[in-house]
Amino acid sequence: MRSRLFDMADGYPGQYTPGDSPVHACPPGVKLLAALALSTCALFARDGLSVGVLGAVHVGAYHIAGFRLRDVWRDVRPLLLQFPVVLGLYLLRFAPEVAASRAVVVSLQLAFALLPTLLLQRTTRPEQLMRGLRGVLPERLSFVLFTSLRFVPLVMRETKSIYLHQVLRGARITPRHLANPLNWRDLVRCVIVPLIIRMMAVARDIAVSATSRGMGGGV
Repeated sequence: MRSRLFDMADGYPGQYTPGDSPVHACPPGVKLLAALALSTCALFARDGLSVGVLGAVHVGAYHIAGFRLRDVWRDVRPLLLQFPVVLGLYLLRFAPEVAASRAVVVSLQLAFALLPTLLLQRTTRPEQLMRGLRGVLPERLSFVLFTSLRFVPLVMRETKSIYLHQVLRGARITPRHLANPLNWRDLVRCVIVPLIIRMMAVARDIAVSATSRGMGGGV
């Protein structure tokens, strides 16, 4: 069985892809600052026009990095899984047409806030990123920042794995099924709740790893 939201063979969002583009060659510190700047801009994109411009900037950045539109879509599509939740919250207060337009803008804001970190990790080897952070930050802070950055693609990879397994089990969470709001509860029960439980376990493992590195005390 194949899902149009995830593909078994297309890797996972934020997966490092070797290349010789200017973005690949850029120092990790510079790319990190650029990613933070783009993420901050996403938080201030309050209307459709600004969100559209920001989307075009992201597409341009991916193009400079040597990626195609399908690579942008591969990274952004899991980030849009929160749209039904956002739409449901807006429907509690606004009319359907108003709720839909606002939910689209907010969902894209959230997606574009995370997308720069995925491009950063697509173009930077993990060890290169860690060395770059250690060169400008204290060890503890660099470890925390590196772990936070790696957490994003980890969440994406786990989301993909859970989603595919639930689709194979017959959960009504494909894009066709999610067009019906009655199936949104399946998305929460079959994907979001298991993902939260899995991430809690991962967070515990990270805490154990930090303690083993001598980082369990106060900073």
